[in-house]
Amino acid sequence: MAIGRRTPRYQSWRRSVATGFAVAVLLLAGVGVLAQEQEAGTGTPQDRDALHGFLQSVAAHPGVQAAQAALQAARHQLDAAFDPIQFDLTGAYTSLDVDSDFLELIDYVSQSPGVDPTLPTGFVTDGAIINASLTFRPFPFGDIADLADQRQFALQLARLDYLESLTGLEAQALSLALSQALAAQGVELAGQALELSEEALEVAYTRFERGAATERDVREAQAGLIEAQAALANAQANLQLSRSSLHSLVGDTAVPELDGLALPVPVGTPLSVQRSRIQALQAQLGPRGARRNMQPVVQAGYSLNVSEEATVDFSIESRTLQPSVSYNFQPQLGPVYPSQEPQLPDNRRFADADIPENPVQGSFQIGVSVSLSAGAQSELRAAELQAQAAQSAYEAALQGAQLEFDSLVASLEESIRAEQVARVRLHNATLALDEAQAQLDAGLGVPLEVQSTALELTQAHLNFSQARQQVVQNTLAFYEFYGIPLSEALR
Repeated sequence: MAIGRRTPRYQSWRRSVATGFAVAVLLLAGVGVLAQEQEAGTGTPQDRDALHGFLQSVAAHPGVQAAQAALQAARHQLDAAFDPIQFDLTGAYTSLDVDSDFLELIDYVSQSPGVDPTLPTGFVTDGAIINASLTFRPFPFGDIADLADQRQFALQLARLDYLESLTGLEAQALSLALSQALAAQGVELAGQALELSEEALEVAYTRFERGAATERDVREAQAGLIEAQAALANAQANLQLSRSSLHSLVGDTAVPELDGLALPVPVGTPLSVQRSRIQALQAQLGPRGARRNMQPVVQAGYSLNVSEEATVDFSIESRTLQPSVSYNFQPQLGPVYPSQEPQLPDNRRFADADIPENPVQGSFQIGVSVSLSAGAQSELRAAELQAQAAQSAYEAALQGAQLEFDSLVASLEESIRAEQVARVRLHNATLALDEAQAQLDAGLGVPLEVQSTALELTQAHLNFSQARQQVVQNTLAFYEFYGIPLSEALR
């Protein structure tokens, strides 16, 4: 049902919208909802499906594609924040620059018997360093929790950007389709006006030849014909521009029949309120992280010596509570000394003892680190002020949304009243044409008067269509206000 007469359903729509807005403000909802009293459509189910397909073609627009890509990127970043395992692998190769004479001396010592055993017999100049670590994230905590929250908010903001882009382009496409239909009616009206001007000029010539009209009357009729020709050319150019604009947005998608289009007024949380609410919550992460930076960090770990060159380390720290295990290989570069048999004391207890080269099997470490900075308190205060500013911006967004809502309601009510006036004038123009035709049939009128009245009727049709389009456009403004794509309302 088109928005027009003040039916009980029309009288209740404003109350529903106002109630929905008030509830949204009270609940401080972060995501808009769609609550409609009636279904959108254009009449038959075929027209409804055609309109839905027409709006879906907007999804291929580069603006929507860019917003959708940003939304997908934000979703992948959030998934990465919850990755349960992080693997890191680093490697390096070290080569020592050793004096060549010293290396020749080492080589001579290694080949000469009876040399002092305390001298090195070799020298390792090259080696690879390897470090492989696994970090586990059993649950988000500390910095990781802040990272996950930050990316969650980024995902919500990206979703709002996507909805805003899609809703705006769908509203633009529907408006352009309506403008194209109006432009076509304008061409028809200009064509009829041209025919009427041509006949008026012929009548002026005839009356002038009979002495019933002056040259001025003829000149005015000629000027009227020129104006009608220019009006037709302008109407045709306007129609071509409308078609080009619509084609740039939806391509070759067929434009559905929009006569009788009825759109309900949606109910939800204003898009600006949703965005400001998310940004206010996002700003709360700043003070939380600043306070954490001022707290001491406790680290604990154990290093297991698996060889003289390799260790396996287990560690955890209080800032994130993420346990990690790593393997480190560090080659021992430098001189190599000959192994010497240790001299054990003459004791049966140590007769069969095997003394390892490195008796240390591992080490346990625990420590506390504190970052003392003169500007830490200032950073915390700055973060708190930024959070307060975001909260104030949210409250300002609530007030601004209320003002915008009132403006949208006033504009829609005004357009509905204008549509009602246009409907009455269309009805009067129809009656006037019937009366003119009846007078002509009775021999009391002239054909030119009937054609003029028919032109007035065509103009009344055009005015009524323009008034209906304005109602639809003002209704679409609510969809953009709430960030609700029309294609979702048609599902």
